[in-house]
Amino acid sequence: MKIFLIILLSLSALFCLYLYLIWPGKHRKGIFSSFKGAYIAHRGLHNKADIPENSMKAFQAAIDIGYPIELDVQLSADEELVVFHDETLKRVCSDPRRVHECTYEELLGLSLLGTGEKIPLFSEVLSFVDGRVPLLIEVKYYNDPVKVTKETAKRLRGYRGVYAVQSFHPSVINWYRKNRPEIPRGLLSTDYNEKKDKRPFLQRVILSNLLLNFYAKPDFISYEHKYADQLTYRLIRKLWRVENVCWTIRRPRDLERARKVFSTYIFEGFIPE
Repeated sequence: MKIFLIILLSLSALFCLYLYLIWPGKHRKGIFSSFKGAYIAHRGLHNKADIPENSMKAFQAAIDIGYPIELDVQLSADEELVVFHDETLKRVCSDPRRVHECTYEELLGLSLLGTGEKIPLFSEVLSFVDGRVPLLIEVKYYNDPVKVTKETAKRLRGYRGVYAVQSFHPSVINWYRKNRPEIPRGLLSTDYNEKKDKRPFLQRVILSNLLLNFYAKPDFISYEHKYADQLTYRLIRKLWRVENVCWTIRRPRDLERARKVFSTYIFEGFIPE
């Protein structure tokens, strides 16, 4: 009987610890209201023909319809903050180098997906959008997450449009929690085990189950829509009022399913009705 009681208490303590780790913090009412229910154009409203992702043309296309824009930022070798998604330039620019290995001048010599579009500076995009639609800014973490986080916050200071930041890296979100708490912040994740990701097993478990929520305290969670039934993510939705954003919807039928779970939708490849 004594052994059973010890086991029961130990399991209860572990469950309480688990709940603490996944707790996203106190709900900040209204801080994400500009995005709730929105369809957000993933890397702008791009296509496979002449409007490449994360380009000025893609951002203009989103603005023309009135969609909020999701985009990605990272640093070049000379610490210019550029708008580009991948760690390497291979897929989009047919260049094997990493973005952070190239100066901005070198990046300007490349084209996006064989078009005349170039990799834009984040400051140029901010001036171009100028508050016409909300921005959802993903801070990449490939090289130096702290440095890119600080540079992003610096560039955003004084921007009058509506925006929020998100990242897969919990330290990025924790930095915004401590230093720029007025900015809506979101933690990106997915089920790394189901995706058969190459990260170490413990890291996959921690990230998939959002076990660093207590540290990041996100205002919203961006989860890959295919894994909406992931156990911990379902529990978080049941227990707390954190906003739920899905990435990335590429088909209308997936959007119909996502509406049953999520409140905000990042999409690409079609125009939501």
